[in-house]
Amino acid sequence: MPKLIILSPAFILWLIFCSTLTVFVVKDAIKRSYRKTYIFFWGVFTFFFPMLGPTIYLIVRK
Repeated sequence: MPKLIILSPAFILWLIFCSTLTVFVVKDAIKRSYRKTYIFFWGVFTFFFPMLGPTIYLIVRK
C-alpha cells in the first residue's frame, strides 16, 4: 500500500514544490553571503516545512 503514495502525482508535485522553494531560499541565502551552516539550516528547514520555512526566512532575513 505505501508504494501507491510514493508514486502518486500529488506526492511528485509536492516534492517538486519543496525542491523549488528550497532552491530559491538557498540561492538567496548564498547571495546574502550567509554562513554555510545557516544555508544548510534554511535549506533543510524549507524542504521539510515548505509553507513555514520560506515565510520565516523572509521575516528573519537581513
